[in-house]
Amino acid sequence: MHNIFLLQTYDTLVKKYYSSIKVKEDIIRYIIRKVLKTSKKIIKETEKVKGKKASILLCKRYFPEQFELITNKTNSCKEEEILKILMPFNQKSKNKTMNTNFVKELFSSQAFLKDYQGFLQNLGVFLGQDNTKKSEKLLDVLVESVKKNNFKKIGTLKVFPWLESCIEDTKKTAQELWQGALDSVCKQNK
Repeated sequence: MHNIFLLQTYDTLVKKYYSSIKVKEDIIRYIIRKVLKTSKKIIKETEKVKGKKASILLCKRYFPEQFELITNKTNSCKEEEILKILMPFNQKSKNKTMNTNFVKELFSSQAFLKDYQGFLQNLGVFLGQDNTKKSEKLLDVLVESVKKNNFKKIGTLKVFPWLESCIEDTKKTAQELWQGALDSVCKQNK
């Protein structure tokens, strides 16, 4: 009986790993989200502000022209309105999805490039910490499943630790984004 559960567990893990393989767009989305999250955290710490105010400062930092345009246009535009329009990935944002225009717009911001460079230097650490959390969560679920002799919870896990090949692909993609941004800056300066 135990062998059947172990085989089912193994099959579930293999299926989950195959379904969690990242394509380049997923990796870029992950990188951009991590950069934005890291930058927002730094803003919170350095400016000693909380969530919404940090998001406003992030928008002002990365999208200064649009921020100025929106605030001048409406005069009484509330912070929530600004965030809805400029903050990436919000439902009403002009940047609600990750697309080529959004990535270009971000990488055209000198402030973003500076923050991205700092992020890139620590990418290995970020990926390691992230994967450690995911591994610990998976281990907890596996141990609990063995104790309770119920392996269904494994199939419900949404986040799995990344394979080393995915981590390397992420590092490579992050470097390619950086190189593309540098090439773009060089072309503009000619």
